[in-house]
Amino acid sequence: MSDAPPAEPTPPHRAGLVAAADGLIWSALTTAGHRLLNSPAHKAQARDLPAAEVHTALPVARRDIERLGLMRTAWHRLPEVADRYQVDPALLRRVLEDYARGLIAAGLPHVYEQTTTVLRPLIGTGGGRG
Repeated sequence: MSDAPPAEPTPPHRAGLVAAADGLIWSALTTAGHRLLNSPAHKAQARDLPAAEVHTALPVARRDIERLGLMRTAWHRLPEVADRYQVDPALLRRVLEDYARGLIAAGLPHVYEQTTTVLRPLIGTGGGRG
């Protein structure tokens, strides 16, 4: 038996965290897209798009995202991902939600290559739980 202090948590595995965050972003945008498509007028405008890209045809003002409930239930797997990669769940949610809301408001699609930049507050400083 060792008297050594317990090991620090393993830093997040960067590639795994980036891939998981990408999945969370797509899931959130899909949730938002399905909610936007609940309106018959919106269905006609974006019916041929994948749900995660509906906001590119139907941009929504940032102030209306909450009112329309576009992000409600979008992050249900986030605590599991934060725990798996040992990152602060509140910070992970904040950076992902800010990014997703920005995409929706601007009518821009998500691109995987942007995910590392989005996660910079977590992986640029270690981002582990303290």
